[in-house]
Amino acid sequence: MQQYYHEPGFWEKIRNKLLHPRQSWQGRRYGVYESDLSLVRWLDRIGVFAECAGVVDVGANVGTFSAAIAIVHPHCPIYAIEPGADAYRLLEAKARVFGRIRPFRMALGKRAETLDLHVSALSEANSFLPVTTEHIKAWPTSEPSSVERIGVERFDAWVTYHKITGSLFVKIDVQGFEAAVLEGFGGKSELVKYLLVEFQLKSMYAGGAGPAELFAQLEGMGYELHGVPRYIYSSSDRAAKPVFADFLFYRKQS
Repeated sequence: MQQYYHEPGFWEKIRNKLLHPRQSWQGRRYGVYESDLSLVRWLDRIGVFAECAGVVDVGANVGTFSAAIAIVHPHCPIYAIEPGADAYRLLEAKARVFGRIRPFRMALGKRAETLDLHVSALSEANSFLPVTTEHIKAWPTSEPSSVERIGVERFDAWVTYHKITGSLFVKIDVQGFEAAVLEGFGGKSELVKYLLVEFQLKSMYAGGAGPAELFAQLEGMGYELHGVPRYIYSSSDRAAKPVFADFLFYRKQS
């Protein structure tokens, strides 16, 4: 079993397309990155979806990761949460193609409330927290141009209301708002067997938790680090150190 993941290079992407022609064709047709398909295949190989009763994609954006799961692992129901209006419209379009994706226009946090979402031309950068000058330097189109009012719920209340049970895989990609989302897990963290969380390695969102704070929070919730499957680099300087990374955690046996 392959336990460690690395981003596929050019020739490996070609190999993956030859080994998984139908998946690659679906990915191209519906705007799913080959890197997302490759990551989901690896998660499948290490058993993340083996006992999975559902996937919760927190910060789903336009739905590329949710669609990658729907293509590679056609069994788990997928709950895709996205607050931004423009991104949500594209997420809804993917949900119409992949019937197992259930979209929700909302956000998760530490309490039920309404917050201002800072919206930019780069929908992946939309956040409840202000972007820093370093972020705008790395991605110039991430400078906010408008604000949207968004309803926020706690994870524990949300899964209870929607009667979501069983072993879950949760992906969190919320631009500095990770600590608030995790705080909202409450007693329902026991449902979440695996967590894929994007960390900011530099201060890209003002007031956002850094790696040390998030590691301590996740350890206190009963999770251990499995590995770091993906790094994200600045669009303006890919030779520099990574600015974000996806960390995979699993729940320790009690």
